[in-house]
Amino acid sequence: MSTVAFRSKVDVWLAVVIVGIFPAIGTIFMRSGSSAAFWSQLAMWAVPGVILLGWLYWSTTYALDGSELVVRSSGLTWRVPLRDIRTIAPTHNPLSSPALSLHRLRIEYGPLRSIMFSPADRERFLEELDRRRASV
Repeated sequence: MSTVAFRSKVDVWLAVVIVGIFPAIGTIFMRSGSSAAFWSQLAMWAVPGVILLGWLYWSTTYALDGSELVVRSSGLTWRVPLRDIRTIAPTHNPLSSPALSLHRLRIEYGPLRSIMFSPADRERFLEELDRRRASV
């Protein structure tokens, strides 16, 4: 079977937080009194947030590759054998996970292991996952 990859869904509020956190921190340290300097410094502080958001977006993928689910995000990789999946359930759990949205799926697999992630095309992901699990 060929590999099918899915991108993460992105919550707008989360993108705003990621992009906005650097300017928020930067404004604490700004000492300039002029309006032009303020806006240029604010823009300078926003660039790392935009870079971080872009890196997280482009590095976060969920791939169905042969007989496993491969979750990648920010340099980390999780491999979930499809035969080990016990449950799949929707969740809005805010705990840290390789997801850019709180509209997540939680997969429990193996002995006491789980992962949460947020495919943008959830319906297509679940259809493909079911199809592949049936043939494993």
